Amino acid sequence: MAASLMFTSMAASSFRRNVKRWKLFADIMVDLGITLEIVAPSMSQKWFLPLLCLGTVCKALCGVAAGACGGALQMYWANTLLGSEEGISEIAAKNGAQRTVMGGLGLVLAALVAKFLGNASIQTAIALYLTLTIVHLVTNYKALKLISLDWLNGWRLHKVVEEFLACVDKNDGKVNEESIIVSKPSDASKEEPLLFLPEWRSMKTKYPIRMGLSFNDFSRLSYQPASSLQYHIMKKESSKDDYLLTVGGIEGRRTKNRCILISYFSNSSSSEKAKAYLHACLVRRALVSSHTTCNKEEHNGSENDIIQEVEDNAKRKLAQLWPIFKRCVTDAGWKLDKTECSTEGYELFIE
Repeated sequence: MAASLMFTSMAASSFRRNVKRWKLFADIMVDLGITLEIVAPSMSQKWFLPLLCLGTVCKALCGVAAGACGGALQMYWANTLLGSEEGISEIAAKNGAQRTVMGGLGLVLAALVAKFLGNASIQTAIALYLTLTIVHLVTNYKALKLISLDWLNGWRLHKVVEEFLACVDKNDGKVNEESIIVSKPSDASKEEPLLFLPEWRSMKTKYPIRMGLSFNDFSRLSYQPASSLQYHIMKKESSKDDYLLTVGGIEGRRTKNRCILISYFSNSSSSEKAKAYLHACLVRRALVSSHTTCNKEEHNGSENDIIQEVEDNAKRKLAQLWPIFKRCVTDAGWKLDKTECSTEGYELFIE
C-alpha cells in the first residue's frame, strides 16, 4: 500500500503522456512480481520475506499503472470501434466480460498444465514458465504497437516537428504545403518507443528545451534582466502568445551550457504548448546555424545581441510557419488540443 501511494504521487501526472509505456511497464511488473513470489520459497529463510514483499510491491505498481492507463485505452477503443467517446461505458463492460471469459479459460488451462507437470522435471516447468512469460510480454508489446493515439506527447511532438522542419529545409525555406509530409498517428505508433530508456536524441541535443519553469528559475537563467521579463508579462495582453520563451543557461549569464527556457501562463492551452515547442525548435536551429558565441571563455555584450537577433528571427519565422504546421498536423489526424508535454510543473498567473 505504501509503494502504491508513493508511486502514484511520483508518476500520476505522467500517465496520460506515456500511456503505452506505462501499460507495458505494468505488464512487466506483474510478471516480475509473480516470478519473485515463485522464487522466494526456494531461497534461504533470510531472503524469503524480502523477495515476497518485493514481488507484492511490483504487483502493486502494476495495479496503479494499469488502472491509470485503462481509461485512456478504453477511450481509444470507444473512438475506434464505436466512433465516439460516449461508447466508453460499453467498451468498459465488454472489457470486463472479456477478462471474465479469459480468466475462466485460464483456470481450465492451469488445471491441465498442472496435471501435465505432475511428474515433469523442474527444468521443464521453468522452461514452460519462461516461455509463457516471454509470450505474454511480446504479445502485449505488439498489441501496443497497433494502438495509434491521436494526441501529441513529447516523443510524437518532437517527431512531427522535426519532419515538418525537414520538409521546409528541403524547399530552401519556402513554405509549400503540398510538399510537407508528417507522420500520421498510425505511422508514429509503429516507431514510438515503449520502454523507459534514455533516448539518444536527448543526450546529443546541444540546446535542450526546458518547459514549464517557474518565473524565479526563468528569470535567474535568462540572459534578460528580471525587470524586462516582468515588463513582457505585464504586456501579455497585447501579445498573441500565452508563454514566455528565451535562451538561458544553468548558471545564468556566464554559463557556456545554454538551453531554451519556456514558461507557460495559466491560461495557456494544449495547442499553445505545441506552438511553444515549435518556437523553441526554431530558436535552437537558429542558434546552431549562427554558431553563437556561447562557447567563448568570457561572456560579452555581443552574445546578447546575437541571441536577441536569433529570437527575433525565430519569432518572425514562427508567425509564418505555425498556421501551416497547424493545418498539416490536423490533416494528418493529430489533435493539437489534446497535446500533453512533459513540463516542470509551473505556470505564471497574473493577479
